Amino acid sequence: MWMVKSGDGKGWVDDRNVNLQRVDSRQPAAALLLTGITQHKTSSMGLYLLQTDGNQPVYHNNRPVYKHEAEEKYIYFWKETQAWLVGPDIHADRGRLYVKDNHVLPEDITGTWKVKTGERWVKDGNVTLQPAPAKQPAAALLLTGITQHQTDSMGLYLLQTDEHNQPLFSGSRPVYKHEAMEVYIYFWKTAQEWWVGPDIHAARGALLVKDSHVLPEDITGTWIVALPGESWVEDGNVTLQPARDERNVGSTGSRRNTGRTVTNMMSALSTSTSFYDKAAKPPFLGGAAVIINNINFSHESRRDGAEQDTGKMKNVLEMFDLSVDTYQDQTVEDMRSLMRQQGQADHSQHGCFVCCIMTHGDHGKTLRPRHNSGAVPCGGPSLRMRELFPQVGGEVTPCSRYERNHRCGRFSPQPTL
Repeated sequence: MWMVKSGDGKGWVDDRNVNLQRVDSRQPAAALLLTGITQHKTSSMGLYLLQTDGNQPVYHNNRPVYKHEAEEKYIYFWKETQAWLVGPDIHADRGRLYVKDNHVLPEDITGTWKVKTGERWVKDGNVTLQPAPAKQPAAALLLTGITQHQTDSMGLYLLQTDEHNQPLFSGSRPVYKHEAMEVYIYFWKTAQEWWVGPDIHAARGALLVKDSHVLPEDITGTWIVALPGESWVEDGNVTLQPARDERNVGSTGSRRNTGRTVTNMMSALSTSTSFYDKAAKPPFLGGAAVIINNINFSHESRRDGAEQDTGKMKNVLEMFDLSVDTYQDQTVEDMRSLMRQQGQADHSQHGCFVCCIMTHGDHGKTLRPRHNSGAVPCGGPSLRMRELFPQVGGEVTPCSRYERNHRCGRFSPQPTL
């Protein structure tokens, strides 16, 4: 335990608060997000960028300096008071916020920030300072839940990229465009707001939210929806979320290809607008899906490499929030039973039903699944596709590239693919 010499004549006294630690050798974060201010000074929130001289960070009092992306505001350390400040001048002990904390890197601050209100300083435990996320923007976003007008703004928004397949940014944030309309999700840096509107160069549109997060899927604020006239209303039901699991981007190709895959799939599936005009849920959200992958056969041996197809298809279907069940090497009766179970289940709240069957067959007319004994010989038991789909409410064969003139049957009464 350290001992400190007292200035009141008491000599040396124990001080349990004294700590000696190695200076942090980590590099400063490239950018910090200041969020959560609830006591005035909310304009100080936002993205702060590390100041550099060439490629080297700028330091003041042995600590890195950060500047607000849109205003003359800085995050810096004041050595005399051992405090971090947010203020307009790094050479002055004045600002809008401060915290008594002497960590070398501001993202490690553990003290409670104080915010100036008039002539008083008040603690605000909601204030957080953290590194801006380094993850890549989502390839696609789903905007859902709007209940106060502007419902046509809902839907799938695709990440915009340049000719080199790099994301496009506005206000240091990624830009997304609606798959079917000239409507964008973008950040308006001057007001520190995310907008849904027709022009990324103007602060106008159908929805906005006061939130400075770098990635739109991280937004925590409440969206405001434009009403007829000049009025706006908060709508707590609005959600913006990735349309797919970003962990699988690398395994499915480039973002541009991912965007095209999402767009093509939505176009292929959206065969009926009348149902979706009345649907309680946005298109293809909350549906059910079954994947059957028959791999092991006798005469044909097995479909080598088909194992990975199940996971790839599952990832695609989960983009649309479908609940996916997977099955492998199913017999004729197994497949009939699965379809009967789906036909008897309650799908009244689902947007659609998708059944994907991967197996050997005869030109789209029959399916040749695994036999009960473990394998099926060529020319062995088979199952016509038209036998399966009446089980789930369909009246004809499923849509396929071999049978483009047939239409998918209804599914109580949701679309069936």
